[in-house]
Amino acid sequence: MPYSVLEQKFHALPEQSFDEVSDFFDYIFYKFTVKKPKQEEKTFERKIGGYEDGFYMSPDFDETPDCFKEYM
Repeated sequence: MPYSVLEQKFHALPEQSFDEVSDFFDYIFYKFTVKKPKQEEKTFERKIGGYEDGFYMSPDFDETPDCFKEYM
């Protein structure tokens, strides 16, 4: 898109939006100029039986909570 078209669109905006457009330009400038370091992939080794004896289920798990009894 040529600069003249962008300039026409900018001048067609209400003056109150100029600050917002300026902030958006700053965001776009930052997005395309600042290089972020590449993050290394996190890897982990799986172990068999990791959840053995590792969780607890309440004895009243299958009972309907009091707050839902009116819907039953």
